[in-house]
Amino acid sequence: MTDVRTMSLLQLGGLLAVMALLPTSAIRAQDGPATPEPIAVTPAPRPTVIAGHGQAQLARSLGRKARSILESDGLTQPMLDAADALADQVVELVPEDAEAWRLRLRIADFVENEAAAARAVDAIGRLDPADTVIRLRRLGLALDRYQTVEERLAAYERLLTDETIPRIGRDVASRLALDAALIERRRDHIDAFAHWLTRAVDLDPANRTAAAIATGYFRLNVNDPVAEGELLVNLFLAVPTDTRVQLELANHLLRYGAYAAAARMYTLHQHSVESIGVLMETDIAADCAMSFWGAGRTDAAVTLLQERQFLHNRDLLNRLRIKYPERDPRELAMEAGAVLPSTTAVVRAAIYQAEGLNQADLVRNKAMHSYQVELRAAAEAKTATREEIATKMLESALVGLWLGEPVAGAQTVIEELSDFVPLSPDARQRFDGWIAYREGDLERAAALLAPLAPSDTSSRLGLAMVRLAQDRPKDAARELLEIARRQPGTLMGVWAADRIADLVGQRVPLSDVAVALEALIAQIPAVVDRYTEDRSLALTLNVRVPERCGSFDPIPIEVVVTNRSPFVLAIDREGPILPYVYIMPTVSRPGALAPTLVPMIVDLDRRLTLQPRESVVVPVDLRMHSLSEFLGDNVAAGASLRIRVVLNPFLRGLEHVGSLAQVPMGPGLLGSEVRTSLINIDGALAYGPTLSQTIEAVAVLDEAADLDRLATLLALIVDRSTRFETAAPTQRTEIERQIEAMRRAFDLAWPRLDAASQAWLVTVAPHHRSMNDLLVDARSSPEPLVQLAYLATHIERPDDETFDSFRRLGGPSADRLANGLQAFARYLRSLRPGG
Repeated sequence: MTDVRTMSLLQLGGLLAVMALLPTSAIRAQDGPATPEPIAVTPAPRPTVIAGHGQAQLARSLGRKARSILESDGLTQPMLDAADALADQVVELVPEDAEAWRLRLRIADFVENEAAAARAVDAIGRLDPADTVIRLRRLGLALDRYQTVEERLAAYERLLTDETIPRIGRDVASRLALDAALIERRRDHIDAFAHWLTRAVDLDPANRTAAAIATGYFRLNVNDPVAEGELLVNLFLAVPTDTRVQLELANHLLRYGAYAAAARMYTLHQHSVESIGVLMETDIAADCAMSFWGAGRTDAAVTLLQERQFLHNRDLLNRLRIKYPERDPRELAMEAGAVLPSTTAVVRAAIYQAEGLNQADLVRNKAMHSYQVELRAAAEAKTATREEIATKMLESALVGLWLGEPVAGAQTVIEELSDFVPLSPDARQRFDGWIAYREGDLERAAALLAPLAPSDTSSRLGLAMVRLAQDRPKDAARELLEIARRQPGTLMGVWAADRIADLVGQRVPLSDVAVALEALIAQIPAVVDRYTEDRSLALTLNVRVPERCGSFDPIPIEVVVTNRSPFVLAIDREGPILPYVYIMPTVSRPGALAPTLVPMIVDLDRRLTLQPRESVVVPVDLRMHSLSEFLGDNVAAGASLRIRVVLNPFLRGLEHVGSLAQVPMGPGLLGSEVRTSLINIDGALAYGPTLSQTIEAVAVLDEAADLDRLATLLALIVDRSTRFETAAPTQRTEIERQIEAMRRAFDLAWPRLDAASQAWLVTVAPHHRSMNDLLVDARSSPEPLVQLAYLATHIERPDDETFDSFRRLGGPSADRLANGLQAFARYLRSLRPGG
């Protein structure tokens, strides 16, 4: 298994060499409106180990704030500006952090800041050169600089040579080739369009967009069912989870009489939709049953249609129980003879009649009843034209004569139809021929039907049945074979193929096309049929979590997705690997109810594709999400955390969903889920010697952990202050001593810290009156970062004078931040009762 988190220096050098093919002006970040520079991070006056830690911690806090603003309802332009400026501040603090730049890119895209997005793309490309999504976007930004179509197409030619393609990757090259194809199509250069489109598909068969466009275009320009089948198979293999493609391929195979192949694809479609809790549509079930029957799997066809009838009966019974709660369920069950759609009911009746199954007459009568119900409904609703109603009546009369309904029933329909729409002479002759056959006048029937048979399938079918009744099997077989070859995908065609099999004692290929299509589908590996039963054969999900994290540590997890299939699989919004995972955290802490937390959606799109046996590893810091707010409010007690991660998430049953936290998300096609082991988040509580050791450590300030210890002191001050309010008089003296010792240690350390470290401590200071002195210092701080931390996390009033102070102190970017944070403060106030 290949872990592709990093790219070698040789590969990076190759990419840089490719970029050298483009002019320098094309590689620069796109020009855009000038954006004020973020607040500068002043050099640390103390050991840089603490300063660097403080910058990383502050970046995490400000990044969370930017996310929370964008997740708000009622977004305004100033709020968008604030989130954008905060994102700039994050990467100013940690310029070598690829994940920080990814956050910067998502926010830039959200607020449509093209210049910032281009800078982020460049930074991520430098820090994580294995990210093919960014590589493609980086090349796209460079190509966008060309002013003419001719210049751009020439650049594609330079980029997509045999020498450069290995450097940029075949998946990236495929998407560039598709861009070139679309440019040529807009120019109406069809030959060039077809050339580039073919290259795109050849370079990466998993490029779904290219495969879909190629399938649509070439199907319109070829008159070859086998070639069409190959195009559809290519599209299917590009996205084996696309149920629409599965169905289109199955329909194509049925249309040309490749019954076994069609049955395989219909079955895969059925299992795919049912794996996500969706029932296969009834009309599709009828086609599936026909493919089973045509392939000689009569039992499977009968079982499928019986199951469909059972489901209709059950649904009708449930509706009747709701409508008539006072009725006896047994009586209701007697009435619950649900009507299948006529298309499905006729397929079922034809199979029962042809195979001589028990209750064939009853099943046929139900099919005829389906026609009556549909005709009555259409007449009452007045939704159908006279021609449509006439066609349905003609069909019902013919089906009745074909499947053995008493002749009087068909004659009644024909008489009613004659009053409704005049019958053509050929239609009248066809019915007269069928009626003569049913009445045993075989000579007259043959004389009436034979002239119509060459141009009318139903007449040819009637003639074949006449020849069988005349004991002329060879003549009958000729007529049946003609029907089966001309219309193999229709019920009459499948019925004719089944009769031929009875006459010759075996199933016979209907055409060379059917044989070729069967061979084509046989080449698809059998493992594909098992993906819905065992999804791990295609994709596996693994989640690596730490056993324990400190009170203020990141909570790093790694989401690992591995392609275990024999195919290249794309990471794409259309599948087969969706470019995000769903993460639902569950938190517990001593003596408290589990809170309701909002789920997280985490991006996976670091790769365009995964090769067989290849993995993508996505690091996630859970503290960068809303979970951190709960942990921050409960830092003293600590907590235990478990997460549920869903790959290829699918919404199930959105009824009665009151909030995002209640969304019933489960794994969809090729999806899976993992529930992790417990992650213990250490609490900040310390007693006796431990508290003394903490105080002694922060007096030195010689390691990064000392900054976290200062944050721990803030949490403990709040904890002791809360305890003091309810403590017995004999305990208060000791609590006061502890509070005073912690305050003294914190106050001595504070002026020795750099601005970023001070700012981070402000962001994690609990919302408690014992923090008032610290917040006063923050508001009056000469450091704009410290004031920003106060405004981002502790502001309560939109008219707080700190906004004006920050504008004066913070430089050009301060206005955007102050205006946006003021707007966010007004939004928060509006949510309060009476706000």
